[in-house]
Amino acid sequence: MKHTLLIITALMLIVGFSDAQTYKGMRFNDDGSKSFETYKESKGKLELVKKVSWYSNGQKESEGTFKDGLKDKKWTYWDENGQKRYEETWKGGKLASQEKESIDYRNELKVDRTDAKSTAGAILRAYQAKDLRTLATLSHGRNHDMFIEMADAGKSHSRYNSMWSNRSWRWVGVQTWNGQIGEARYRQGRSIIRSSIEFGELDSGSILVVKLEWEDG
Repeated sequence: MKHTLLIITALMLIVGFSDAQTYKGMRFNDDGSKSFETYKESKGKLELVKKVSWYSNGQKESEGTFKDGLKDKKWTYWDENGQKRYEETWKGGKLASQEKESIDYRNELKVDRTDAKSTAGAILRAYQAKDLRTLATLSHGRNHDMFIEMADAGKSHSRYNSMWSNRSWRWVGVQTWNGQIGEARYRQGRSIIRSSIEFGELDSGSILVVKLEWEDG
């Protein structure tokens, strides 16, 4: 026997059905995007085990599985044009590997991750486009995890709105970027190489730079 579950909140509509102990439902977000989610009942609670997401234009955005509420195994991401962008492998909620050394940015160019100017340009374009997936691809550590969380949660994430606020000097600076990038300045540490790349100036006279770090060469 099939059961229909209808939940309406201010942000979403979920329509689902159950088959034995597996529950499946479509989540519709207020921005037009949606996701198909699969849950399994465990110890009287529903546990998310798989999620497939689509952009508001109908193109698939991501697909992957969960274990114990955390990302697990293979995750694949696509851009809004349907172009496959990268794959990740997760283990116990930790990123184990990611194919990101050379990525396509909206089919416009290849990013050379060893070149500071190329990487800085990709970061600025992604920021302008509010493309959190690409920002995650170009980041590591806590920044990578934060961008992934923001991309998954959308506007419900506590830091989402502040990223694009006109009160943020970073967002104001990126909006006024004219596509020009200055020369990279490097500083060598014991295990980390740091680089600063100038890309503009605010009305206040403050210089805008992208700061990068490379670990283990």
